[in-house]
Amino acid sequence: MTRHNYTGAIRGYSRAAFSLIIFVQVIDVGIHVAANQVEPVRILAGVILTLYSGLGLTGRASVGSALTASAAYLVLNAWFLSAHGLTNPDIGNAPRYALFALVTISIGLTLFSVHRRVEAAKAAVEDPSHMSD
Repeated sequence: MTRHNYTGAIRGYSRAAFSLIIFVQVIDVGIHVAANQVEPVRILAGVILTLYSGLGLTGRASVGSALTASAAYLVLNAWFLSAHGLTNPDIGNAPRYALFALVTISIGLTLFSVHRRVEAAKAAVEDPSHMSD
């Protein structure tokens, strides 16, 4: 694979990661609405990652914006857990498995997008001619 094709593949993976982040956040909000457990702090956290992903889809996301969005997302979710606990009293004090799964998936995808962004930047430094597309 040439450097040009490699960089195009990186961009494709990043677009997929950004789209999946948005999808996960929509699912998260859908779960809250369906369960009649709208949690504004968690929804705000999801909106932050969705905005970051929107920037990513338009090509304007930076590593700094990813780290900022990730930090805000984690802080808001930690704040929620500190206020409401690790279990959900509305469903028999069951552990918040969905929260942990969705947060893990979201942060994993965000870190993946950062990795791809760094790889694309390295490719641009090594061969700036690929930037013409």
